[in-house]
Amino acid sequence: MVQQWRAVVDEYTARDNFTRIILTEAYTALENTTRFYGTPAAPGAQIPFNFQLITLLTVNSTGSDFVSAVQSWPRAMPRGAIANWVLGNHDNSRIATRLGVARADLYNIALQTLPGIAVTYYGEEIAMEDQWISWEDTIDPAACNADPETYMLYSRDPVRTPFQWNNGTNAGFSNASHTWLPVADGYKELNVAAQLLAPRSHLKTFMQLTSYRKRRLLAEGDFNLQLVGADLVLYKRTVPRVGYVVVALNFGAEPAELPLAKVFPGTGERWLKVVASSLQVKPTSGTWINVRLFKLAPNSGIVLERVTGRNDVVA
Repeated sequence: MVQQWRAVVDEYTARDNFTRIILTEAYTALENTTRFYGTPAAPGAQIPFNFQLITLLTVNSTGSDFVSAVQSWPRAMPRGAIANWVLGNHDNSRIATRLGVARADLYNIALQTLPGIAVTYYGEEIAMEDQWISWEDTIDPAACNADPETYMLYSRDPVRTPFQWNNGTNAGFSNASHTWLPVADGYKELNVAAQLLAPRSHLKTFMQLTSYRKRRLLAEGDFNLQLVGADLVLYKRTVPRVGYVVVALNFGAEPAELPLAKVFPGTGERWLKVVASSLQVKPTSGTWINVRLFKLAPNSGIVLERVTGRNDVVA
């Protein structure tokens, strides 16, 4: 069926040269999910949602767990396919709730710097959290089919509350007398307007990442993923004659040194420029750090660059 739909959309694309894509969603085994890509002779969906990061990671996941989850998808997808990465959706607890507020930036850094397509669920940009919804306000059919004692086992309403734009009525989402679901608690402090005004915020980090991923080093760079110990994840994205990006993710409870020269032979530069970093990390975007002296804070991430050519916007 997916291959038939792909033939239909490709027919329209051939007529007007306007690219159309198919996204598919299925909670099934990895080998079944990647079948939705189809084959060269009978292509299917360009983006069969990759839920490996959702299903395999928890608040207690280590760097080793993360690397295993990341590696599972490219190993399973067909040659020539484009990877995609999904960390949140309307069926699962939000990143800040499911994986921890402290790691909200770490996971957004990973999502926006891994090779391929990044899929972001609304609200993850500002680290929105799940909201408890009363039985009286519940509207998710799966929960409504239960009872007042057990409905929360089935309800997805906690992750579907209105987006938090500002501290005004209904968080700026609507001027109606009431919304489909109640606005989450804490919206007066946790909202877009507040984070745009703050010197640093989850949203500003997210914006730095989404802007930078349009440039050659992340749009075209190769992918060299390495694990140091159990909790330090390092990967390098390189484009010849342009430079490289190094992403460091510390899943540990202690600050971590970055042994870049040892992990990536030929990467001996002492000073690298910060592209983006978690809020726990003192060096901010645009500053230079001595990587031989720097220690990455626990549960945080940082993106570093070394540019030797034109790192133009290409996407």
